[in-house]
Amino acid sequence: MMKVRFFAEKVGSQWQAFCIDMNLAVQADTLQDAQKKIIAMVKSYVELAKEQNDPRHQRDMLFRPAPLSIQLRYWYVWLRCNLARNNHHNHHHADRFSVGLNGQAGYC
Repeated sequence: MMKVRFFAEKVGSQWQAFCIDMNLAVQADTLQDAQKKIIAMVKSYVELAKEQNDPRHQRDMLFRPAPLSIQLRYWYVWLRCNLARNNHHNHHHADRFSVGLNGQAGYC
């Protein structure tokens, strides 16, 4: 099973969620909605990639990492989540999760 990495962060009153392995992003009012939207987008995108006849085009679609600035934000959120876990509090201004394409999310 292919696993992809996500993170979400609150910007103003909105949540933004990013898939750093496929360079996809969504915006929503709640963290849960952002997570649902990005997972649905990734599933749809993977199905579109599977429909391509050219294996190279499929590979290019499925393995297109986000820009470095987004990847650095992912690792910043990863660090904050792990520090918050160690300090036993999390203020929910950011969240990191990974998901298999069966839709089972694992949170930091």
